[in-house]
Amino acid sequence: MKARFVIYGLADPRDGVVRYVGGTFVARVLRGDVDNTTASLSKAIDDFVDDWHDGRFPITASLRDCLGFTAEEYELWARFPQKLTDIIEARAAGAR
Repeated sequence: MKARFVIYGLADPRDGVVRYVGGTFVARVLRGDVDNTTASLSKAIDDFVDDWHDGRFPITASLRDCLGFTAEEYELWARFPQKLTDIIEARAAGAR
């Protein structure tokens, strides 16, 4: 059975920034909700993207925002999907 990600956004009344309840893809990986082996990450991000394309997110947000990537990370991943593990490892080490 394909895992489904549940995500929705709430605007913080203090600053109006939409934060994702349940977390972005990157937040879930860093929290340990997603196995961070290369094969598992690849499948998990594919499922997450499929859910986004299928409209399973009740908010209007860019794919980059839902994934939790910076602009640079998103561009790197879009051009070189095999770099996903490197992106996650850099983020885990404190890079942003």
